[in-house]
Amino acid sequence: MLCIATRKCNNFNIQMASQIFKSFKGYERYYRIGIKLNMINVIISDIYNKCSVLEKHIWGRERRMEDAERENVRLRGEVEHLENELLAEKEKYKQISDELDQTFAELAGM
Repeated sequence: MLCIATRKCNNFNIQMASQIFKSFKGYERYYRIGIKLNMINVIISDIYNKCSVLEKHIWGRERRMEDAERENVRLRGEVEHLENELLAEKEKYKQISDELDQTFAELAGM
């Protein structure tokens, strides 16, 4: 009798172990899916962090670009002012040169 009971117990244990193994396979699959989802969440978090860093870089570069554009406009205005000043000085130089030529001509004619 003990032998039969032991066989039944062994069969029951084998069946139980088989069911546990099958259910463990299912849980193992869910566990792997959970691990993959966790990895995906980490990757997405990294992507969000990189995006925020890139947005800060873009914001800083846009600000520098706007500053450079304002500086460019200011410098163009300054260049235009200096060109006008140079033309005025050239006109003065031409007038002085013409007056000197006229004065030398008068002195030579005397």
